[in-house]
Amino acid sequence: MGAGPAGLSAAFFLRRMGHSVSLFEKRSEPGGLLRYAIPSFRLPREIVKREIEYIMALGIDFRARRDLGKDLFPEDLLAQGYDAVLLATGTSGQKSLNVEGEDLAGVTQALSLLEEIAEGANPILGDRVVVVGGGGTALDAARCAIRLGVKSVTLACLEDHANMPAPPGEVGEAMAEGVRILYKRGIKRISGRDGRIREIVLQECKSVFDENGVFRPVEPVDLPDRTPVELELRVPDEQGPARAPMPDKLARVYAILGERYNSGHTDTAARHNEHQP
Repeated sequence: MGAGPAGLSAAFFLRRMGHSVSLFEKRSEPGGLLRYAIPSFRLPREIVKREIEYIMALGIDFRARRDLGKDLFPEDLLAQGYDAVLLATGTSGQKSLNVEGEDLAGVTQALSLLEEIAEGANPILGDRVVVVGGGGTALDAARCAIRLGVKSVTLACLEDHANMPAPPGEVGEAMAEGVRILYKRGIKRISGRDGRIREIVLQECKSVFDENGVFRPVEPVDLPDRTPVELELRVPDEQGPARAPMPDKLARVYAILGERYNSGHTDTAARHNEHQP
């Protein structure tokens, strides 16, 4: 059950061992995050397609649009005569940041945005994007925003440059493409009015892990960066105080909440459009 990397790998080796294999997947195509989350500029779709076709050519029975817990249950498959059932549904579930304002209209998850793009959509993101997070999902969201024509993309992460969890090469590529990075900044809250985002409040992050190496960011409460999303992100200790927000100019704001591919801490992006929908 599950046709992502784990399910495909299991099917490949089981088939080579001589077993008959049925591969169930809730989507229309196999691949999981390889196909639906990692942008094509990082993992070309032709490579994914070629690798999957090689596996399927071994004689695997692929059954699409079968969702575990809805129209597919392990006990039913065992009752139908299958000798074993392997659950390979992946770890792409997305976590809440548990911050004020993430339930405002326009808030979505980073993986949802990446999946939308992977399926061929071209979402309108507006002129400015603010991404909060330093992992792979955050960088992918920021770089996708650049490719979708966003004029200003800023990424704020908890870590300093040397300790960003994203691969250094990808960080450098993002900066070369025009992504501006603010280090040692964490999100405190997203403020809104009339159900839409008006302001993103960031804080300086003193440390990311505690003495035992557990992810536990320490953020002082006396140095908040109040960031009106109508304006380009301003950080007091780098560029002077933020300007006053332009009254009632904001029409639509999106926030993107997601996870890094390789750890348990979350990335957040916020994007907005100054034009009326």
